[in-house]
Amino acid sequence: MPKSRLTRAAISGCALVLLVSACAGDMPLRPPTPYAVRFSPNGEPMTGGPRGYPPCDQALARWFSEADRDRNGAISREEFLADARRQFKVMDLDGNGDITPAELAEYRTPFATPPKGAPSLLPADAPAGAIPRRPLAGPISDTLNDPVMIADTELRFRVSLPAFLASADRQFLKLGASQGAPLGPDVVATLCVEPEPPSYAQ
Repeated sequence: MPKSRLTRAAISGCALVLLVSACAGDMPLRPPTPYAVRFSPNGEPMTGGPRGYPPCDQALARWFSEADRDRNGAISREEFLADARRQFKVMDLDGNGDITPAELAEYRTPFATPPKGAPSLLPADAPAGAIPRRPLAGPISDTLNDPVMIADTELRFRVSLPAFLASADRQFLKLGASQGAPLGPDVVATLCVEPEPPSYAQ
C-alpha cells in the first residue's frame, strides 16, 4: 500500500477510536449533570443519596466545619491530613491498606442516587434497568481528576495510605495561600468553581 494511503488510513483509524471513546463517555465532552456527586478535597461524597443535594457552597462548608476539629475557623495541615486518614479508613472497605477502583465504586454507590422526583437523565427509549452515567464532579476536579485515584501516581490501580496522604499533602499546599498556611473558610469558594466546558475552534 502506498505511503499516502497508509497515512490516511492511520488518521481515519485514530479519528474513529476518538469518536467511539467520546460516545462511550470516556472523554469529558459535557459539563457535569446537576446530580453529579460532589467531593471534599479528600474524596468524601458531600452530596447525593443520604446527604441530599445542597448547593456546593453549603455542602463544602459542612466539610470545612467537620475538618476544623479545634473550631478555630481554619484547617491546619495536620487537620487536613487527619481528615484524609479518616476518609481513607472509610473507603478501604476490606481494611487491607489499599483502595481499589472497585472498592471506591462500591463505597460511592449509595451517593449516586438522584433526588426523589428528579427528572430522568435517561432518554425516553432507554432499556429497562439502564443507569445514567453520572460524571464525578469533584470540587477540585474536572472529570478526569478523581480526588482519590489521582493519588495512584504509579498506575497500580490501587491507592495505599502513604500515597493518599502524599496526595492530600500536595492538595493542601495547592489550596493554601502560602506554603503550609491554614485554610480559611474562603477556600470553599475556590472548591466550588465549576470546570469550564470544552470549546472548539470554528
